Amino acid sequence: MSERRTSIRSPEMKTGRILLADAATASIDCAVLDISEKGACLLVRDATKIPTHLSLAIDGTRGTIACYVVWKTGNRVGVQFSSAHDPG
Repeated sequence: MSERRTSIRSPEMKTGRILLADAATASIDCAVLDISEKGACLLVRDATKIPTHLSLAIDGTRGTIACYVVWKTGNRVGVQFSSAHDPG
């Protein structure tokens, strides 16, 4: 498999929540496995329940990040941020 990322991902082990657009208070717990300025790899209980477009809230940071799913494999989900994000 060839590498298609255009920015370097940094390993992380942070917790977060995937906020669902259809209900303001509904969320799915996740772990952020790695992150870059353009996207992240998330670990979830069931990737089939993750919508195509979502907002990501990472614990210990302010606000949310709008993103969309680019791949799903098992219980991992790759997301791309809708705008640049500072992973630091």
